[in-house]
Amino acid sequence: MGQAGNALLMANPTGWEQRLSALRSIDWSRSNACVWEGRALVGGKVVKGNRNLALTVNVIKQALALPLDQEQQRAEDTHRERRAAVAPETKAV
Repeated sequence: MGQAGNALLMANPTGWEQRLSALRSIDWSRSNACVWEGRALVGGKVVKGNRNLALTVNVIKQALALPLDQEQQRAEDTHRERRAAVAPETKAV
């Protein structure tokens, strides 16, 4: 949350508070596996590795309509490719 918050403040030094309401659009529940599996969860268990943290930050930044930097976009692309390879019929998030 801190990394996404910092990015929000840097992008919007004024007016950032109004953009926080977008966080309500995120389904934070553990049962929302289509978003959290492979990000904050692996096999339904919470994980805190660097890769997982980065992917979780991506969800928050996207909800806040903040651009991903190159490294974040690469991680997101890799995540989507891996999900597509595991379950091609499932929409990658």
